[in-house]
Amino acid sequence: MTVTDDISSGELTSLLASASVEVSSRGHELQELRDNFRPGTDVTITFLPGDNYRHNVDTASALRRAGYNPVPKGSFRSSLDVCASGLIEAHGILSVSVAGHPEGHPYLSAANAFKGLEAWRDWGQQTKIRVDVVTQFCFESWPILGWIGELDARAIGLPVIVGLAGPATPATLTKFALRCGIGNSMRSLRSQIGRFGRLLTDTGPDNVMRGLQSAPKAATAPIAGFHLFPFGGLRKAGGWLRGYPRETLRQMEQAASGAGAQNP
Repeated sequence: MTVTDDISSGELTSLLASASVEVSSRGHELQELRDNFRPGTDVTITFLPGDNYRHNVDTASALRRAGYNPVPKGSFRSSLDVCASGLIEAHGILSVSVAGHPEGHPYLSAANAFKGLEAWRDWGQQTKIRVDVVTQFCFESWPILGWIGELDARAIGLPVIVGLAGPATPATLTKFALRCGIGNSMRSLRSQIGRFGRLLTDTGPDNVMRGLQSAPKAATAPIAGFHLFPFGGLRKAGGWLRGYPRETLRQMEQAASGAGAQNP
């Protein structure tokens, strides 16, 4: 690593301290959240098919009382319906996150997906409301970097919050990946599934982070934060968030020490 790369790597790692996380709309994970994530954390509430929006409201209220920043989802047909509703401005909301799909959207062409982000960009500029993009998780960094490059080429200019799949067994990650339409980067996950019980070994987003950290700084400049999908549970996700920066710092210090020894 060069000095510039070290700086870029450290900047990305520091963003993990403010990473957001998500919980179920059923609200049963509040104690586990308290045990593993500090108050003030942005907590996204899932809204899956069959969910009742009242559960989202109740869970959002409980999260607010516990000192967290709830981010509820709702039953709109598309994010642009929310944009056109006027409800965001009417309720004094100051920032909005919309979804990005580095490996493609299951129902939209790439061109239409980017057009949707352009519409949100324009709306944010008109309303003076901050808009960023939270990405779907990947198992390699190259789809994320390529997608960010496409955002730049289209002059979309929105900050990017990179979605990370928290520590879980490859079998669990594969199940969620298939449900969420993750495709191309699954080959990285499959390579970690071997014989002799490897299915029981938790896999975290370390490889994705290292790929982002080793990329040129210009390629990761739009990254403004991270969002963790806790498929293996909030305890494992919180442990990874605390442990990865420490391990990265240790490796950087070792590399600096080794370079100093070679150049007395």
